[in-house]
Amino acid sequence: MNLSIFKTKKELQIQSDQQGYDVLVKSVNAPIECIKDARDEFKRNKIEIKTLEELSKGNFIEILNQYVDAEYKKSTTVKDLKLSPEDFKERRKIETSKLESLQSIYNNLINRNEQLYDFNDGFFKHCENAYHSKDPYKQKIFKKAPKKRDYRIGDMFTITGNKVKLDIPKKPFEMYLLNNEQKELIVSINKFIEASKELEFEPKFIYDAVKKYLASDTGYLLNNVVFNYNEILTHKL
Repeated sequence: MNLSIFKTKKELQIQSDQQGYDVLVKSVNAPIECIKDARDEFKRNKIEIKTLEELSKGNFIEILNQYVDAEYKKSTTVKDLKLSPEDFKERRKIETSKLESLQSIYNNLINRNEQLYDFNDGFFKHCENAYHSKDPYKQKIFKKAPKKRDYRIGDMFTITGNKVKLDIPKKPFEMYLLNNEQKELIVSINKFIEASKELEFEPKFIYDAVKKYLASDTGYLLNNVVFNYNEILTHKL
């Protein structure tokens, strides 16, 4: 299904999947935190890294060796004691194991791909797991699915100096109803709840009648109705 179809049907756009977006933000922030930890580790080795950008390529050990080699060449102690580079590192008490670990973690994180549908990403991923691969209903659902694209984690942020800028796609987390019947269903549920309350029906009767379409955090008294869009979006497909 082409997203452009929905651009002319704004009435079918319902909300954004903030929870899904926040999960991706957390994934993108993970390598950034890794760089900050690496800078702290350099500091413990008495090496000052002036900017996060200096570490953004993920070559922590190479940078460490460059700093230590520069110190080695300038050191008068080296000449006096005729120290080898290895002896100098040992006297300097350079610790590399933590940086090696951080370097590996960082590079694995930035090279990881996130696969995102062009819209309704959370719904279609839910359906990937909720139905058996040969379920005819699943096949029907995925006739409505947009294109799924790869997004590399390392391409979703840039570091300039000590400033970090996130560039996370938002469209995959835009949510759209997939037909007008789903829109009518939401309207009908809201009208039913409103009319039932006016007629003073028992809260349990009202709740049980519509709970299939409500999110688990919707209160029993339905003072704040939150829809389960994973259920709504399968209606009349």
